[in-house]
Amino acid sequence: MAFLKIVIVCVVAVVVADLVAAQNCPSTITFSPCLTNVGNTGTPPAYDSQCCKLVRDPKWTDKCLCDVVSSHFPGVDETKALNLAHDCGRPVPNGIYCDGRPVPP
Repeated sequence: MAFLKIVIVCVVAVVVADLVAAQNCPSTITFSPCLTNVGNTGTPPAYDSQCCKLVRDPKWTDKCLCDVVSSHFPGVDETKALNLAHDCGRPVPNGIYCDGRPVPP
């Protein structure tokens, strides 16, 4: 079972990296540090975690993050993903939506 989870995380990481690259988002970093936090059993990331450092990086525009969040990958809890910016202390203007769902400010 643990092996299957590792395989799923690896496949999702590759697909996310391809999606991000297609959107002209930073190609030198990947979204993989956040995958364990947005999984169905994930917990919010710590403020000083690699995930939060990535989420707060100004190279990641709201559009880039939204595209990753709303990608509908199996095993990703979209509500947890939508809360990443809030959990990591990244300011999000009111009225931002990803895939028709509001992003918490």
